[in-house]
Amino acid sequence: MSSLPTEPVPTKPLGAGDRCLEFHLLGRLDWERVWSLQQRLMYETGGRTQPQVTVLCCEHPDSITIGRSGSRGHIRMSDEELHRQQVSIKFVGRGGGCVYHTPGQLCLYPILSLERFGWSVGEYLRRLQHGLCRTLREFNIEPVLQEGEFGVWGRSGLLAAVGVAVRNWVTCHGAFLNVSPSMARFAYIDAVDPDRISSGRKSTLSCLLAERRLPVKMTSVRATIVQTLAEAFSCDRHHICTGHPLLNLRSEKSRERISRAS
Repeated sequence: MSSLPTEPVPTKPLGAGDRCLEFHLLGRLDWERVWSLQQRLMYETGGRTQPQVTVLCCEHPDSITIGRSGSRGHIRMSDEELHRQQVSIKFVGRGGGCVYHTPGQLCLYPILSLERFGWSVGEYLRRLQHGLCRTLREFNIEPVLQEGEFGVWGRSGLLAAVGVAVRNWVTCHGAFLNVSPSMARFAYIDAVDPDRISSGRKSTLSCLLAERRLPVKMTSVRATIVQTLAEAFSCDRHHICTGHPLLNLRSEKSRERISRAS
């Protein structure tokens, strides 16, 4: 286990053009609604000629997503317990293992065309991880990387899980940064496959609040990560938006259907 070196910020290739990052603050939303929005944005991004990053930022109600390297066996709760505590499970087509979602965890879903940016999947992951590390340093936390694993650790355990997918060279899913969630239920999942953990490597899940032992404001973390991701993705400018027009459009259509049915 070794500390991440202080590497220079990734530079933008010559001729890359004007790059923009749009950061959408969505509040607390069910995982399904955010996934539906990601799918629509992936379709639109694939047809866009200019290099642009769209980042959806939200918190989810209590739920568990299981990526390609995870399994139901990594969740130490029976179906009855999950039902009683109203925790849903979803198998998703991203990298990584099990992720427990709960308020206080910041979910980040960057959507961009790797082809437009001229990046490989590996370079994209390194840039995303770089942005997370820079964020932690802004809160006086020295990030730690694990060889062969994507994610960012601190002294107390895993602080940010990373699990992405790429379809037609457009990215989806993303990163999950534990800011100040209630950590009790995190003990019920293995975020990293126990069989892949070598001696001395931490599988414990933790959060910024536990790492710093000081209060951490979610608003401060969001404001910081806008800057660090814009820098990591070599964007010339960025915009912060509240909500997303496509979410409002879906809500209006739902209200219209209810009105017609009543």
